[in-house]
Amino acid sequence: MPVKNLPEAIVNTKIANINNEHIKSVYEYYKNDEEFRDVDFVICSFWPAQCELFIPLNKTIIFNPTHRYNLGRCTPKRWSKLNSNLYMLREKSKLIVSSMSVYDREYTGYFTGLFGYRLFSYGGFYARGFDFNPTKNTILIGPSMMEDYARGSIDKLNEYSKKNNYSYEFKHIRKVYKRYTLDQLANHRAIILFPYAVMSYSITDFYASKIPLFVPSPKIWKNIPQRSVRQKIYCGRFFPNGLVPETPFNGTLHKFSPNDGKYDAYQYWMSFADYYQWPYVTVYESLKDLFDKLISSDYQKISDNMKSFNKIREADLLDNWCKILKTKDTQATIPKSFDEALKYFGTNEFQTKPNTK
Repeated sequence: MPVKNLPEAIVNTKIANINNEHIKSVYEYYKNDEEFRDVDFVICSFWPAQCELFIPLNKTIIFNPTHRYNLGRCTPKRWSKLNSNLYMLREKSKLIVSSMSVYDREYTGYFTGLFGYRLFSYGGFYARGFDFNPTKNTILIGPSMMEDYARGSIDKLNEYSKKNNYSYEFKHIRKVYKRYTLDQLANHRAIILFPYAVMSYSITDFYASKIPLFVPSPKIWKNIPQRSVRQKIYCGRFFPNGLVPETPFNGTLHKFSPNDGKYDAYQYWMSFADYYQWPYVTVYESLKDLFDKLISSDYQKISDNMKSFNKIREADLLDNWCKILKTKDTQATIPKSFDEALKYFGTNEFQTKPNTK
């Protein structure tokens, strides 16, 4: 359905501050909407916790986290309430859990025991009509967003290349193209990644475009300043000294918490990042190792292999969507009142206020 303007109370409220009153205002806004009445699924990916806004409308929620399912739930009580809501929706057969990456699948499972479908990010539906055609000498640095640590890495690459008499030149994508198309990127031999997060749509698009990718091993950098639950943009003052609860779901097989900043835990969880999960991405351990691999790589073969894997990813994604769509609930109705919705779901509120300790 077309996106409608949400109530003013929601538009002017940060997602991290959403509470029961905001959820009620969304219910009142949509409860008599003819278009919304015909909606079968509500999909939430970023911020995934915003799906709480739609719980009382009794629609099946596809909970498909893009970055950390608990973003914006910044106190123990609010995070625990989100978990309770997920279990509550599952009991009512109103929840479909999926994920946009292996990392988010494992992260959600670590704290909830819920895994569900693989709806991993994929740009192959629009990255069509062109193939890898390396006609330009410049090797690109990506993704589009560039952190400070990555800017310094570009200088080091060019200095090393010049010092050792290599002909490679490295430039950030935005220095070469103010606005780029994927077929333009495919004219370059490779993209070296200095990611800011464990997954991003631009990196997904690079892979879908069959451009050989090189990424440093997590062993040679101590931390990716990723867009994680620990950043103030998500919680601000409600995020004083780390994040809780840190207690995993009973039965988790993971030996570290994903929110543990220690070296071993960081290395372990980084292995689930997209670019360490996809085949045919070249991982290097040092500058010398990178240049050795740039010299020896068969770029066309890498691209051809990426193309083959893209077909597998696409088939898997479509298969999972077909399975999900078959779960359509044709009998669901919107409760007649907000109080009736609370009663139906067996709760006295869907989310607490953000300043609740």
